[in-house]
Amino acid sequence: MQWQIPFEKQLFNPLQLLPTVCVVCLRQCESDFNLCAACVSQLPTLANICSRCGLPLTTELAPFEKERRCAACIGLQFSVASCRGLYHYSSPVDALLGAFKFGGRLDVGYGLSRLLARAIGEHYGTGSKPDLLIPVPIHTRRYLQRGFNQAWELAKVAGKLNGIEVSNRLVIKTRHTEAQSNLASATERKNNLRRAFEINPRFPVRDVTHVTIIDDVVTTMTTVTAIAKLLQRHGISRVEVWCVARASRVFGP
Repeated sequence: MQWQIPFEKQLFNPLQLLPTVCVVCLRQCESDFNLCAACVSQLPTLANICSRCGLPLTTELAPFEKERRCAACIGLQFSVASCRGLYHYSSPVDALLGAFKFGGRLDVGYGLSRLLARAIGEHYGTGSKPDLLIPVPIHTRRYLQRGFNQAWELAKVAGKLNGIEVSNRLVIKTRHTEAQSNLASATERKNNLRRAFEINPRFPVRDVTHVTIIDDVVTTMTTVTAIAKLLQRHGISRVEVWCVARASRVFGP
């Protein structure tokens, strides 16, 4: 199967006529969104992950263990209660996300949004859902360059399909920063985001104690941790993270 997703501007049209066509194999979908079951089954699903950082564990989870942390997370305190990704950031997910984020393929993004929404719904079930979903914000300059915020596109669908309120106005990015992926060390990534996010004074936090941050890819958790700390300083006690893909990368000091 060819996973080369063309990087042309091809916006998703919600009014397109049925039948739905898979954005990967171009065959008709039996599902009600634009990724067919056969293509979805080939995606590199994450399993047996650390309950805190979301990275794969090296050993299987015993049936009696409700929570398992990786060696890097044991004994550490985190601002993020948990991080959950659907897939490894590897082929073909990296190509799909690249087409969505950098190629303007909102049709691809919609399919990924539906998969994320389904996973969130299955996880929370009939239990306690977050009070609010918020996307990782981008600066106005980057928004004007790209034309959209990929995390907001994901969050809108996930919130609507699961009956969870969504806001892209609560947390704002007030300083344009270097792309985190361009920085080689953990220290550089932390310094890059220093004072980059703020709570929007026009949208104060009220009656919100549980927030889930939505992003396309999480690598070192530096960005989501910075946002989580900001939220907690404003009285939000529990912050979780959901993403389409969880990447792993080793950085220097």
